[in-house]
Amino acid sequence: MADDAPKTKAGEDAQLEDDTDPFQTDEPSTEGQRRGKLRNGELELDLGLITKNCDFALYADDIIIWSSKRDLKEANKNVNKAMKELQHFAEKMKLIINPNKSEVGVFTINNHLKKWTSNIKYDNNQIKFSRTPKYLGVTLDPSLTYGPHINQTVLRAKKRLNILKRISGYEWGADRDTLRQTYLALIRPILEYAQPVWQTASKTNLNKIDQVQSSAARINQNCRD
Repeated sequence: MADDAPKTKAGEDAQLEDDTDPFQTDEPSTEGQRRGKLRNGELELDLGLITKNCDFALYADDIIIWSSKRDLKEANKNVNKAMKELQHFAEKMKLIINPNKSEVGVFTINNHLKKWTSNIKYDNNQIKFSRTPKYLGVTLDPSLTYGPHINQTVLRAKKRLNILKRISGYEWGADRDTLRQTYLALIRPILEYAQPVWQTASKTNLNKIDQVQSSAARINQNCRD
């Protein structure tokens, strides 16, 4: 018996070392996790129906669906099919999609096709067609020049630039550090928002952004130390 004891102890140690870490298993360990896994598979299946004829991207509660075709009528048909699948998906998941807050746009370098208007419906509601739809705060245009987006950005930045003008002054205004911090907090985030998207814009449009920064720099120089 004395000889068997250490063997038994060694066997127990070996068994413990071979046990799988429960936190590293791929199998769901609770009923809730199993249901969640099945639910995710069901969601992927439903979303797969939407993407059968179109592509889509999702960020938080914003979704964009598009079809790339030479024939715009065919693209229009594909998107309408996706809208029906999206409606079924929303009803199944008890989600509410507001077509009044949705927009449809066309992106092409063909000037003749830019005048084309779509006929996209969701739940028998016509979705508004826009030449400059907005997605995630970025204003898009048919040729993706981002000119309309930059114009709107400059307009917003100039309104806040007036704040710098009002608090600046060589004898009585805010000091240089305060003006700089105000610029960095209120104006620069507007100018740099989604920059990786619109940085391919023309030099003429990009110069409009630089002009706002130059104005801010001049205001910062004409202040008390």
